[in-house]
Amino acid sequence: MDVTELYLDGSDIPTLSSHTFIGRKNMKILFMNNSNVHTIDNRTFNGLRDLTVLNLNHNRLTALHGYEFERLIHLQELYLAHNMIATISNVTFTALKSIEILHLDHNYIVQYQVWLLNNNPRLQEIRLAYNSWTCECYFIGELKEFLHLKGDYVRDIYDLECHYNHSSNHYLLDFNTTACNNFTATAMHQEFDFKAILPILIIVATVLVVVICIIVIIFIYRKEMGVWFYAKYGIRLFQGGKGRASQRGGGDEDKLFDAFVSYSKKDEAFVTQILAPELECGVPTYRLCLHYRDLPVGGYMSDAIIEAMESSRRTILILSENFLKSEWCRYEFKSAHREVLSACQHRLLVIGLGKVDPQELDQDIRLWMKQSPVLRWGEKLFWDRLKYAMPDVRHRKTERNRNDVSVAVHI
Repeated sequence: MDVTELYLDGSDIPTLSSHTFIGRKNMKILFMNNSNVHTIDNRTFNGLRDLTVLNLNHNRLTALHGYEFERLIHLQELYLAHNMIATISNVTFTALKSIEILHLDHNYIVQYQVWLLNNNPRLQEIRLAYNSWTCECYFIGELKEFLHLKGDYVRDIYDLECHYNHSSNHYLLDFNTTACNNFTATAMHQEFDFKAILPILIIVATVLVVVICIIVIIFIYRKEMGVWFYAKYGIRLFQGGKGRASQRGGGDEDKLFDAFVSYSKKDEAFVTQILAPELECGVPTYRLCLHYRDLPVGGYMSDAIIEAMESSRRTILILSENFLKSEWCRYEFKSAHREVLSACQHRLLVIGLGKVDPQELDQDIRLWMKQSPVLRWGEKLFWDRLKYAMPDVRHRKTERNRNDVSVAVHI
């Protein structure tokens, strides 16, 4: 039997699929209120061409996407109150040319363009209150214009409120355009500006984090990087004006030697066969004064050492067990080194040779090792680190023969 009225209110029908009511061409009234309806597919009501009343109040609808009520050309009353509708497509009610009553109250609608209902010429009753209408100026202006033209049809016009940031409520009839501008323009502008610059802020923050990480890495490995750059390009990095002046010589460019090498007689093979050839014959070429090779035999040894150290831009101390148990035990040898190295202008380089018991280091050597570059023979990049710690090689106008050099102190 083909019914004209169907009351399904109180049922449990979560989804209304397409063409559910196909063939019910004589149905005029359909009640599905309080039926736990969550979703209406497009063209669900196709076939109900003569339907005049559709009641969907008190369900759980959240959105109307556009074609749910297509072909209901004779529908006069549509009840959608007390749902959870937040969004409505602009074409949802376009096909309802006979609609007279439309209830949209008690939902979560924010900014459906109500003024589009001007295209429904037979509309006589509308309910819009108790929604989350926005207070944004562009929307309020259009909505108030619609209310001015169709206000007699809006049955709950005095209960219409707009909301800003889900907090402040304002009655639309009391909310003029000027107030809208004063109330929302600044906040909207700030929110818009923040959203607009958010990608820029993210990029800037990312770049800043990367830069900070690079700076931290450079700071941690600054010595290694300085050595590498100097070995590769001859450029000294991470040295202030004082450091650069010290590398250039710090005012001691006229000194005879680039370095005085202090060592134990027992370590002479290392000094004369390995260290000296690399520094004196390599690139760059340094002028060295070797303790047992260049200092004269006889005379006051302490005076000769002092003069040799003062005539050199650096002092290279070969620290070994032999050195600590022989030369360093001699008073005049130790006092000569202490006298010159106590001056802060003089630069000391310490090269560890073999195993040295830390307990055998006296207070002077411990202090010098804290204040000076310390290298260990055989370590990675030994020669690069040594040359990085040496002063810059001077441009020598004339080369001198070592036999012409004398720092002898006569008795």
